[in-house]
Formats: sequence, structure tokens, C-alpha cells
Amino acid sequence: MSRFSVIEVSILKIENLPASGFTTRTLFARVLSGYNEPQHSRPHDGCSTTCSMKERLQFNYDREDNSQKFSIVIKQQELVAGAVSQMAPIVGALAGGGGGLVTPLGPTGGAVAGMVAGIGAANSLGKEVARADMSSDMVNRFLDKDGKLEQGMTSVGAGSWIEDEFTKVHMVPQGTMWLRIREIEKE
Repeated sequence: MSRFSVIEVSILKIENLPASGFTTRTLFARVLSGYNEPQHSRPHDGCSTTCSMKERLQFNYDREDNSQKFSIVIKQQELVAGAVSQMAPIVGALAGGGGGLVTPLGPTGGAVAGMVAGIGAANSLGKEVARADMSSDMVNRFLDKDGKLEQGMTSVGAGSWIEDEFTKVHMVPQGTMWLRIREIEKE
């Protein structure tokens, strides 16, 4: 575990996204990094082809692990996602508890496993709008370029939201994201 450091991923904005017709939509970012649990930004309402995010997320990161995948997925929040995300863990727990009666997990273990599966399913809801997938080498180049943050500088005061401090990253199928990735110094 001593090889791990903490990185802060900052997303300033996203531009030139695929159009959604004549209506605006609610977008959020889902960030996946190595063995970390996926993290989500808050939903941003009123977005069309652009979205001002100004979001910071933190992850454990191992610079020496070349097998890590790092992905930022921009998703559209679905109208039914709220109801489903509240019900999915409950339904998963009930189904897991029932299934646990006939497995070595038992009803309690099955319920816990079902609830975890339900939470995972609820968090992955939403239509994918665009994504950026990066190798560990690409993330390491961000870390080398963007420098380190002092321990007390996270969240509040952790750098400004000036566009010049961010790197433009192209997304698939289309779009650009303004991104900054920095390592947080250990105490």
C-alpha cells in the first residue's frame, strides 16, 4: 500500500457533446480509476452540448501499476433513475436473501451481496453521452505536468478554475473535456 498516493481529478467543463435534440438534459460524470470504487459528480441540469462541471474527485493511485484503467464517462441522468436507484438495493437485498437460503452464504450473506449488486446497478444507470479512456502512462503525464497539491490545499483553495490550468482532452464519440489531475502530497 505504500506505493499508493492520492490524486485529485478536476473537471472544469465539457464542450461539443453530441446533441440531445431540442431539449436540455441533466449530465453527470462517472469516474473509474483502477481498484477504486466508481465515483460520480453531482448532476448538472440544463446542459445541451456544453456543461460547466467544476468538480473535484479524489482517488488512490499507483504510478507503477501499468494495468490500471482510468475512464471518465459523461452520462445523462434518466428520469426513472431516482426511483430505480432507491429501489435497486432493496430489491437486490430481498432477492439475495431468498437466494441465500439455498447457498452457503445464508440469508444474511445473500442479502448483503444482493444489496451491493443493487447499489452497483443503480449507480451505473444513465445513457452514456461521451467518454475519455486513459492509460496509466497518460495519467502519469498529467501528474508530471500539473504538479502536487499541499496536504491542506484539497477541495477549498486547491487551485483555481482558470481554463489555462487545465488540459483539453478529446472524448469519444465527440466532445472535449477540460481536465486537471494532481497528486496530493503526503503528510
